[in-house]
Amino acid sequence: MPNVEIHGEAPWKAEDLSKEIFELFADKPYVEEMVVTIYGTIVTDFKGNIQPFIRLVNSCQEHSEEIIERLKILGIDIEHLKMESFIPKE
Repeated sequence: MPNVEIHGEAPWKAEDLSKEIFELFADKPYVEEMVVTIYGTIVTDFKGNIQPFIRLVNSCQEHSEEIIERLKILGIDIEHLKMESFIPKE
């Protein structure tokens, strides 16, 4: 399950970004498993500049490179964390 996390964006910008993310992957079969998580965080650098980013956490690494390449279109920093395991609810 690809989880794209949005960090450091204003809530209304994060909601718009979430829609853009789903649109980017609308033609991919794994979009139905994809989720977008919006965090209400403040992300700044040493100088106090706002530095929003997105983070991909993917329980299956099969499509990670493809997802990252598409996310680059958004023009925002990207982190990629490799998940050790995912345990679905029963």
